[in-house]
Amino acid sequence: MKTIMHADNWVEIPAGECLLGISDEQAMHIWRQMYDRGNYANLSEADKQRIAEIIDLLRNNRYTVAAHDDGERLFGTAVIPRFAYIPQRRVWLDRFYIARYPITGKQLAAYLGKKVAAQALPDPLEPSQASNGKIYRPDVMSISDTTLALRLCDALGGRLPTADEWEKAARGTEGQLYPWGDEWDETRGAFYRGVKRKYPDWVVDNERSIELYPDNLSPYGVWGQVGGLPEMVVVSNPRFTWSMLDWNGRQYALGYKGSHPKESSREGAFFDHLPARPGGGDWVSMRPVLDVWPQTQWQGVDVSETDAGSVQEPSS
Repeated sequence: MKTIMHADNWVEIPAGECLLGISDEQAMHIWRQMYDRGNYANLSEADKQRIAEIIDLLRNNRYTVAAHDDGERLFGTAVIPRFAYIPQRRVWLDRFYIARYPITGKQLAAYLGKKVAAQALPDPLEPSQASNGKIYRPDVMSISDTTLALRLCDALGGRLPTADEWEKAARGTEGQLYPWGDEWDETRGAFYRGVKRKYPDWVVDNERSIELYPDNLSPYGVWGQVGGLPEMVVVSNPRFTWSMLDWNGRQYALGYKGSHPKESSREGAFFDHLPARPGGGDWVSMRPVLDVWPQTQWQGVDVSETDAGSVQEPSS
């Protein structure tokens, strides 16, 4: 039986340097889009000056609640107060393996019901079921219980990704703005309520269905890191900490990447879903990582259907 530990469900992120954060050029691209959405050309000189002041505050991480109303009014989006301008930097990361898909509802239900061991959880792309003319596909699951998330990672022999690892997996090594490139494409995910799908002929019951946006892939082939639910990560910067948790003798500072569609809008989605910024919104999901090749993680799991060519230890 093909399970969550099948090698096809994990993506190797090679060791090496990568660009994280946002470059000055990328920041200006973002500001220009904000101008367009805020009807900048038709604003008064006073409002234009106020925008310049807000951008200066954002660049220097000094944006305050007092500026919230002006930011929302001038830019036409409520996501501005959550923006953190993180300068671009070059970082070395060791090799790791990240789940190609986030944890699905059926996987979580099986784990909580103690029907199977964690490493024998069903494959996330199990065959879809049809009922009343609708196609039911595996859906991304909300896991608001951080203790449960860490317990499931431990049971899989893995852990949660760091914010830097998650970002590299989503953007690649050259720091492109989105998993698919530098230009915004709202058809690649559920970025806001009412988003138009690229594949309208697919009738599904859940916008977070895994197969609904098949081209929402990172340079490494990781699926759906933006355009679904925000995902838990381990953070080192206290500014981006969502929750502190003691687990197995270690303290975890948890944050999240990505954004929930209900927390965004068509005007602000291009900004709210930048992988280079901290996440936002409730109903958080998870995507575990492994430090060793998945084959070494199997502990008595039936892998009879595994393709031998896909489980070879990758070359260094």
